[in-house]
Amino acid sequence: WTWDLLTEDHCNLFLKLKELKPKEIKWILSGHSLGAWISLLAAKNLKFEKLILIDPPILKPNIIIPWSILHLINKRHLSPMSKRVKLRKTQFPSLENAFQELKKSKLMRNWPEENVRDYVEGSFKELKLNNKAILRHNPNWEGHLFEEYPIGAWNGFLKIPKSIRNNIKPI
Repeated sequence: WTWDLLTEDHCNLFLKLKELKPKEIKWILSGHSLGAWISLLAAKNLKFEKLILIDPPILKPNIIIPWSILHLINKRHLSPMSKRVKLRKTQFPSLENAFQELKKSKLMRNWPEENVRDYVEGSFKELKLNNKAILRHNPNWEGHLFEEYPIGAWNGFLKIPKSIRNNIKPI
């Protein structure tokens, strides 16, 4: 249900923004990471000119197969992705410390430093009292999203209207 709710919110926001602009505007639907999946799921309900998906979280076969089994036996809470994000570090002594530590992490060690810094600045907030950097969202919420990952999401591409699919170009 989580993904349906997020997709519905995305569609409602898109349509509200569309109402506020001139009718002749050509619309581009885009999203990054979770937003890419939400845009993909919303694509079948919206009219737009282009679809841009940046780093959609497409699960690899070694993850999606066990996840599908967990989903089918109603044990989604055992998802390795969910468990991993629920255990993520939520606090650092400072934003700079978060940057230094995360740029060495397995996930981000090959990222350009600018991207790691952008991630830290967008994902953490600095407390005025002691300058500690804390995660802006609850990892349980993120874990829940992995638990509710839409079954068959990997074929979400087929939900894109054919007129859009036929015009997909790599960038």
